[in-house]
Amino acid sequence: MSKFIVTIENENGDKPYELNQINLYKFNDTYISEPISLTPGNYKLTSFLVTDENDSIINIAPKEDSKLSYLVSEPLPLNFSVSRDETTKVPVEVISVSLGNPEDFGYATFELVKTFNFCIAVFHFDEDLKNFELTSADLSISSNGQLIYSGSLLAATNNIILPEKKDFDIKITKSTYNDYCINLGLESMI
Repeated sequence: MSKFIVTIENENGDKPYELNQINLYKFNDTYISEPISLTPGNYKLTSFLVTDENDSIINIAPKEDSKLSYLVSEPLPLNFSVSRDETTKVPVEVISVSLGNPEDFGYATFELVKTFNFCIAVFHFDEDLKNFELTSADLSISSNGQLIYSGSLLAATNNIILPEKKDFDIKITKSTYNDYCINLGLESMI
C-alpha cells in the first residue's frame, strides 16, 4: 500500500505530525488519504513524501527556493487553517524523485557512516591465583585527536561500535595500575 510521509507545524513551531506515515489510496487517476485530525488553528505543511508499497520514496513535494520548486505552482511550506467541525483540503503537488537528488527538492540528506564492532577485554594478573583474570577498566578511543568513544569496560568481553577511521589511539585506565596506550590501524581492529 502506498503511503505519504508528512510533517505539519503549528504556529508555535510544534509538530503534531513529524514524518508520520499515512495510508494513501488510488482513486481513478488521483489519490486520497485517510483523514488527519488537528485542533483548530493555523498550520503549515513542511514535508510531503509519497512512498510505494516497498516504502521507497517515489514522489515528493518540492520546497520553496529549491532547484526544482518551479515545477509546482505552490511549493512547500503550504499554509492552511483548521476550523472546528469542518474538513480542510490541502492540495499538494508532487513530482517524481527521478528528476533529481534530495537537495534538488529542498530536503536534507545524510551520509551513512561505515562502522565496525570492536571487541575488547581487560585482564590483570592475580598473584594469589597465579592467573590472569578479567577486570573492569575505563576506555577512551580517539582518532586524529578527536575523542570517539569514552566509557567503562565490564569484567567481560565488551563489544563497542566504532566508525571506520584510518587509525585509533586507545587508552585503558584503572586506578592503581599504569595507563595502557596503543595506536592501532583499522585493519588490526577489524
